[in-house]
Amino acid sequence: MAKRKAWLVKRVRLNGKWTTEKPVWGKYGQLTHRVRVKGETRELDGIYRLEYHDEKGKRCREVIGPDVARAERALAHMQRKLDDLADGHPVQLKAPGNCASMNTWRT
Repeated sequence: MAKRKAWLVKRVRLNGKWTTEKPVWGKYGQLTHRVRVKGETRELDGIYRLEYHDEKGKRCREVIGPDVARAERALAHMQRKLDDLADGHPVQLKAPGNCASMNTWRT
C-alpha cells in the first residue's frame, strides 16, 4: 500500500546556519510564516518545501518557494495525488526517475 502523507517544511536561517523547521498552522487551518523552534514559535523568512514518499517509498522533496498560498495549494494538490495513487488510480507524481530534483520557484 502506498503512503498517503505529504507534508510541508520550511528552510530558515537560524544563527547563521540554514535549518529545516516545521511550519505553524493558524487557528483556522491556514499556513503562517511562523515556524516552531525548540518549542517556541518564531516568525522567520524562508522557503517552503513539500515532502512526500513516491510509489517506491523513496522520500521526495520539492521546493515551493516563500509564498504561503502557493505552499498550501501544492500540499493539497500532492495530497490528492497520493490519495488517488493509494486507491489504485494511475497518477504521475513527478517526471520518471526525477524524484530528487528541486523545482525552481522564481517567477
